[in-house]
Amino acid sequence: MKDMRLKDFPTFIRTVDVNDTMLNFAVQETSRASQAFTIILNTFEDLEQSAITTLEKILPPIYSIGPLTLLSRNKISNESPITNITTSLWKKEDFCLELLDGHQDPCSLVYVNFGSITVMDNEQLLKFAWGLANCGYHFLWVIRPDLIKGESSVLPPEFIEETKEMIDDQLQVCMREWGVGLEIDNNVKGKEVEELIREMMAGEQKGKEIRKKAMEWKESAVKATSTDGASLVNFEKMINEILLGNKEDQQKKNGVKCVNI
Repeated sequence: MKDMRLKDFPTFIRTVDVNDTMLNFAVQETSRASQAFTIILNTFEDLEQSAITTLEKILPPIYSIGPLTLLSRNKISNESPITNITTSLWKKEDFCLELLDGHQDPCSLVYVNFGSITVMDNEQLLKFAWGLANCGYHFLWVIRPDLIKGESSVLPPEFIEETKEMIDDQLQVCMREWGVGLEIDNNVKGKEVEELIREMMAGEQKGKEIRKKAMEWKESAVKATSTDGASLVNFEKMINEILLGNKEDQQKKNGVKCVNI
């Protein structure tokens, strides 16, 4: 990716421990990728075109068909049992939607999520928490049980008391290239978190650019999975070339005539 820096890579890529579990897993899976019959990516071309183009030169046929959440809405009926299948690593919590429905005004709620594998120490958690508490915005913060290294994620009672009005009495565990993020280093400070949130939510310079870019990416994602969109076209192409194509080849090999009705 353009302008990629060493510190932009996941920590397990930057490790100096040759026995690191995640590093070795990544190396193993990367080496096996070239042996695959085809590769499916949960992304869309406009978002990561340069990376996809590079991978296409060294890997088997690639089909970028994401975002799958949007694609499924266009291709799968709400009554289908397939709708119960999710790409999330965690159990779905619908109660968060009620909170979000109450904040429909633009830039009225901060959503905080560290993803599925990020970990931190308790000191970092507390500094981030107080940065949120002092930012002046309501927020929805997803806190995984294993977010803190070696222990459970616990916020102090004074934080709960301080922020109870900002979270509607619900404290629930509920990029650079893309131009939609601001950077903070590992030595997180509460004041810095507070300032970055305010810039993201109401800033007239960098914040305004980020909000505009985020909406553009949203529109691109919707377009990619809509009729004649790149992801939808790739999805149908994958079905015809990989799934149906292989079936017809196998039938021909076995002397079975394929008839399209």
